[in-house]
Amino acid sequence: MTPPLLVNAYWGTWILGAFFCEVYAFLGSFFGCVSIWSMVFITADRYNVIVKGVSAEPLTSGGAMMRIAGTWLFTLAWCLPPFFGWNRYVPEGNMLAVVLTT
Repeated sequence: MTPPLLVNAYWGTWILGAFFCEVYAFLGSFFGCVSIWSMVFITADRYNVIVKGVSAEPLTSGGAMMRIAGTWLFTLAWCLPPFFGWNRYVPEGNMLAVVLTT
């Protein structure tokens, strides 16, 4: 658990302000999506090696860097719109981490 989550769990509401709430939600969403998409590309590479064996085209450094950059850029494009009024971040299942008031 992060310190903001502990503080907000103690007080029973989000006490750090609406902007920090959005930043906290953005960071959680952003790094979560980067992790998931990174695992997707690792899985696709492992699938390629397992299915095609030694005849598989190896992943080059350039290809890996393109996948990494693409993952970060796609995730940034996916997670930034709530800052500009398109949709919004909503509470998590435990109802503690992200609470926005409108």
